[in-house]
Amino acid sequence: MKSSNPFTDEFMRQEIKFMGLKKGQKPLTKMEGIEIRHVEVTMRCDDYLNKNWRAEPMVCPVFLIDGRLWMSLTPMEVESNYLAWTCSEGVVGMGGLGIGYTILRAANKKEVTQVIVFEEDMRVVNLFKSQYADRSELAKIEFVIGDARETMKDYIFDFVYMDIYPDMLSDEAFSDVELFRSQNKIKRYKFWGQEKVVLGALNEGMMDVLDIDRETQQYLSMWMRTKKSNMYDGYWGDLEEEVAILEEIQYA
Repeated sequence: MKSSNPFTDEFMRQEIKFMGLKKGQKPLTKMEGIEIRHVEVTMRCDDYLNKNWRAEPMVCPVFLIDGRLWMSLTPMEVESNYLAWTCSEGVVGMGGLGIGYTILRAANKKEVTQVIVFEEDMRVVNLFKSQYADRSELAKIEFVIGDARETMKDYIFDFVYMDIYPDMLSDEAFSDVELFRSQNKIKRYKFWGQEKVVLGALNEGMMDVLDIDRETQQYLSMWMRTKKSNMYDGYWGDLEEEVAILEEIQYA
């Protein structure tokens, strides 16, 4: 039986299987300075919402651009992108391709009719198309090459997810909320790391559970039911300003 709880080891294994990234290939794919390979992760390797120390090695696919680690399919990445694809429906806009996990997952949903991906590095797109050439999800995926802040204008989206940031919850993630929503018609908008802000605000009494959407409530509830929640890794950004930004986003 497939797990629907993103905070379990079973879910992590099934998502790597979904991506078809098998350990026998080293590197899995490499072209034009972009590559996907497996690395062994040991000792401290935090999850999305909590600290974590791993007694046994974990082998995870990683995505490198010109030798620099850009993304890895670790539990943190799988957990932090879970709501991005489970909330996707209709016409979806996604900023940043990376290893392609969130895009493939969204396109795999019957509720999603189209995924428009804004990616500035054509090499990343070429590798993705080569790696997943036989996937049926590609029929739903369209690529727009260039800086999303310049190319994502005058679109109508049912859902948008922005993950164009090398670091989670950078200042740009918050300023981009107003930018992208002012330049496009967007029903729902999320950005990478948003749930950490919500959880921090809930813990500080700055938000009530009734202020957040149903999916995020269920998501945090799944996390709370795991032992991981005992190792909560708090978020200490400028919550007052960031909560005000979150309150501008329309929740379904």
